[in-house]
Amino acid sequence: MKLETDYLVVGAGAMGMAFADTIIKEQPNSNITLVDQRPAPGGHWLDAYPYVRLHQPASFYGVNSERLQTSSGDLSSKQEILAYYSRVLHGMENAGQVRFFGMMEHTNNGEVRSINDHNKKIKFKIKKRLVDSTYMQVEVPSTTRPNFEVSNHVNLVPPNYLFSLRASYERYNIIGAGKTALDAICFLVDSGVPKEKIYWFVSQDSWFWNREIVQPPLVGKAFLALLNAVNKNKLANEAFLDLEKIGHVFRLDKEIRPTKWKCATISKKELETVRKIKNVIRKGRVKKVSKNNIFLERGKERNTEMSITVDCSACGLASRPEKKIFSENAIVLQSTMMCQQVFSASIIAKIESLSLGVSEKNALVSPVAHPEVVDDLPACLFQSFKNLEQVNRKFPVWMRTARLNGAGQQSLISYLADGVKVLKQIRKANL
Repeated sequence: MKLETDYLVVGAGAMGMAFADTIIKEQPNSNITLVDQRPAPGGHWLDAYPYVRLHQPASFYGVNSERLQTSSGDLSSKQEILAYYSRVLHGMENAGQVRFFGMMEHTNNGEVRSINDHNKKIKFKIKKRLVDSTYMQVEVPSTTRPNFEVSNHVNLVPPNYLFSLRASYERYNIIGAGKTALDAICFLVDSGVPKEKIYWFVSQDSWFWNREIVQPPLVGKAFLALLNAVNKNKLANEAFLDLEKIGHVFRLDKEIRPTKWKCATISKKELETVRKIKNVIRKGRVKKVSKNNIFLERGKERNTEMSITVDCSACGLASRPEKKIFSENAIVLQSTMMCQQVFSASIIAKIESLSLGVSEKNALVSPVAHPEVVDDLPACLFQSFKNLEQVNRKFPVWMRTARLNGAGQQSLISYLADGVKVLKQIRKANL
């Protein structure tokens, strides 16, 4: 079968949907084809554990044209998010501008084929661009193999399994140091599991954003505080200590200085819950899990046959090598703002809709790798603000009114005042 499309978007996850939504609004005569290996839109949300919720406010998540939240700071559930994306896609299809092909994979040069029947193929003539929205490769435990050895007869499960627990265990081993592990621990505690039965394997400690300050209309000031702290201190470690003093970031243990920073947000209540876990093992990464022992980089810990081990070690948003976003025939969706993937995809779609050449489009924004460690913060932050400065000059009204722009939910006076402060800080950093 042969079909034509203006844009072939590979991946109908959060970034692909945000890109398609903005293209539709900016280029009302264009048509888009969305292709995904999953049967429905929503990307990694389809595979996530049932009790997961948004880690950032719903008021600036999803697509620009349609609200997700029921209240400004709502942390929507997996079920709400999937229903939202289904509703958004249904509206796109009804408008006649979007076609969706689920259970299909892109093989090469505009050819897609069925996951279930490789003989079923569609060759697309792409009139504008092939759009790769899968490059960021969000990983979730349920679809990611553990990065450690697992012996036979070990009861190893992804965090999804906790939702259907029907038995009591002697030990609950949680492997992973990020937000997924925190979610699993909080779920177990809230479900009545005694804290002394939970054993938490933390390879490296992380800094966490205080969720209270990453809320509209405060999120713009939260990013400004990051910029101020980085400019004030020569070392990123010292910047985080300053941010901790003003209540913007948390760490699990006051005696341990974290080395990781991945933009995860937690509430004070979640922090209080996980700090009550006393069986915290810090002996490096897990290398092997057997029935009787868990082997780590710096030693081993006892295990029992009556334990359940929850693998929360999937990397989530890992840092990827940067690629040019725009080329003659393709677009590779990447973050243009630190830890703001969906808004970045929408910004890229807006730039794509401008009457500019490829080199001019690439000059407006550069990719911002997802931060992994504390020392990544300055480079990620400064590039984010450089991108913001340039696109704000190019289309300031669109930026101010974009729903996905969390800072845009401030009052106009506050928005402009913070913008002036940001420019001063950028000049101070000699960008």
